[in-house]
Amino acid sequence: MKLTLNRKFKGQTYTIGDLSIDGKFFCNTIEDAVRELPATCPDTPRGRSCTCKEKVYSKTAIPAGTYKVTLQYSPKYKKKNAISARCTSFPRHPDPFRQHRGRFRRLYHRGKEYGQGKSFGIPYYIPKTVCHARVRKGHNHSDYINRMAVNRLKPPRNLRIEFKPSPRQYELWKLLQPNYCPHCGGEIEQILIGYDQQGNPQYRPQCRHCKSQNLPQLILGGGAAGGGKSYIGSVWLVSSCIRFENIRAVVARKTLKSLKESTWNTIKSILKDWGLKEDTNYKINNLEGTLTFWNDSVIIMKEMADIPSDPNFERFGSSEYTIAMVDEVSEISERAVEVLFSRLRWRTHETFKTPRMLLTTNPTINWVRSRFVQDENGDKVICREGEAYIPFSVFDNPNIAFRQVYEAALNKIRDQATKERLLYGNWDFVEANDMAIYNSFDGSRHLVTGLKEKAYDPTKPLITVWDFNVAPQMSVLSAQIDYENRKVYILEEILGKPEEKENNTPALARKVRLKLYRDKHIGGVDVTGDPSGLQRSTTNEDGINNYTIITDTFGRGILRPKVKLLRKQPPQATRCEFVNEVFGGYEGWEIQIDIKMSQTYPGSDLPAS
Repeated sequence: MKLTLNRKFKGQTYTIGDLSIDGKFFCNTIEDAVRELPATCPDTPRGRSCTCKEKVYSKTAIPAGTYKVTLQYSPKYKKKNAISARCTSFPRHPDPFRQHRGRFRRLYHRGKEYGQGKSFGIPYYIPKTVCHARVRKGHNHSDYINRMAVNRLKPPRNLRIEFKPSPRQYELWKLLQPNYCPHCGGEIEQILIGYDQQGNPQYRPQCRHCKSQNLPQLILGGGAAGGGKSYIGSVWLVSSCIRFENIRAVVARKTLKSLKESTWNTIKSILKDWGLKEDTNYKINNLEGTLTFWNDSVIIMKEMADIPSDPNFERFGSSEYTIAMVDEVSEISERAVEVLFSRLRWRTHETFKTPRMLLTTNPTINWVRSRFVQDENGDKVICREGEAYIPFSVFDNPNIAFRQVYEAALNKIRDQATKERLLYGNWDFVEANDMAIYNSFDGSRHLVTGLKEKAYDPTKPLITVWDFNVAPQMSVLSAQIDYENRKVYILEEILGKPEEKENNTPALARKVRLKLYRDKHIGGVDVTGDPSGLQRSTTNEDGINNYTIITDTFGRGILRPKVKLLRKQPPQATRCEFVNEVFGGYEGWEIQIDIKMSQTYPGSDLPAS
C-alpha cells in the first residue's frame, strides 16, 4: 500500500495537499507550514530532538521524503495498533526520525485522552503527507483506509441520461465517439506504416472495415452563439467519464474565471439533470478545479492563456490526459492547442484508440478560420488529415423555447453583419479579437452591405492599392475617401489568380483597366502600394518597374493615373497602430468596408498615405 501526498499550496502558516492511495485520489490534506531546514543538524547525531532555529516547534511540516509505515506492537495497549515511520530518502538530516521524534510520538494512540470505547483521532504522518482520519477502537487502520478509498463515492442506482441532440449536434457527436470510424461505423486499429531514422516503428490509426486513415482527432464546432456547441461538448465529457473508469478529461478556456462562469456550470447542470448527486456520485474540488466520479474518472479545468514567461506552455509539464475540450478556442493561440493535444495519451489506447479534442468558437478572424473554415480569399478550406469542421447556427439548438427567444432578440438587431454572425454563424461577418493584428476592427460597425453601390462615385478619384506578391496571387484594393465627412470607403478587391495567368503586373493591370472602363470611371486613378514595387520583378519587361507598367497600361487618357508613394514603407508596428486608431474613430474618421471584402479584410494593405 503506497500513500502519496502532493503538496499543492504552501502558505505562511499552513500547507494544502492531495493524498492518494496507490495512485487514486483519497482526500485533501492540511499541514503545518513547510520550512527550509539547515543541511545538517548538530543535535540529531547526539540523539536529541532538533533545536535548529529554522524549525518552529509544533508548527513545521515533516520534510519531504519517502517514509516506511508499519504496524508495531504497543506494550501499553497489548496489540499491534501503533504506527511508526522512518524516512528512507531525505537528504537534509542523517536521521529525520530522531530529528522529528517529538512529532512522531503523535502517531501512537492516545485512547485515554479521548475516553474508552469512543472514536478518537489519529493523525497519519506519511511521506509528504498528513491525513486526518477517524478510526473506531479495535479496527485495523490499513483496512479502514482501503475501505474508505473504495467506498468514498458510489455509482448511481438510477442513472437517467436525457439527451436528444439535433441533427447537427448528432453529426458532431459521432465524430467524438471512442473507437468509431465516422465513415462506416467500424472499429479503429493501429497499423504499422514504417520506421523512423532510428529504427523505431511508426503507427497510424486505421478503420478495420473501410481502411480509412482520415479519422478526425481535432474537431471544430464553430458558428453562431447559442447553437449548442458547448452543451454537446459537456455531454461528451460527462458521458465519457461515466463510460470509462480512470480517464482524465480536460475542459479548457483562456481563463479559469470565464470557464467557471460558462462551461463548468453547464457540466454541473448536466450532472444534476441526470440525477447524479454531489459527494455521493461525484466530488468537486473547487480549489484544484477537478470533478471526480465514483469510478476515478475526473474532469479537470485548465487555463490556456498565453504567458510571456512560458511561451511553450511548459507549465503543462508531463501531464497526461485522455480527451479534451477547448471552449472559445479563438481566444487562445494555436500553439496552446497543439501543446495540449500532444498530452492526450492517458489510457487512450484502452478507450478512444485515437486522441480526441473538441474545439468550439464563434466566427472570428484568426488562425481558427484560416485552418478550419476558409482562407483569406473566402474559399472553403479542405481540413487537414485528422481534422474536421462542423458548422452551427442558432437553429441547430434542439431547445425550441430557447431558440425562439434568442432568435427574436437577434432579429431586432438592425446591423446585418452582427445578425449574420450571431444568428447564422456566417464567417464572412466577423469581428476581431485581442489576438488579431487589427483588434479595433468591429464587423458590426465597419462592414456594410452593398457599400460600393451606395458610396462609389465614378467622378471622384479612385485609390488603387497594389500588392505584388506572386503567390498565392496578386491583388488590388480599391478605395475612395470622403474628406468632407471623414469617411474611408473600402470598395472592392480585384485578384490576379495564377490559374488564370493573372498573377503578374501587366495582366492584372489590364484586368483593372477593363473593369474601370466598365464602371465608367472618369474621376482619375491614384496608384499606390508597397514602395518596394519599384524594384521587385513581377514584370515581363526588363528594366521597367511595376508602377511604370501600371501607368503605361492605364494610358494617359480618361483614367489619368498618378503614382503616389512614400519613400519607404513605415514600420509594421506604426502601420498597425495607425489603422487601429482609425478603426477606433481617430479624430472623427470612420472606415467602412463592403461586406464582400470581409473575406480578406483586415489583412489587406491600406494606403500608406
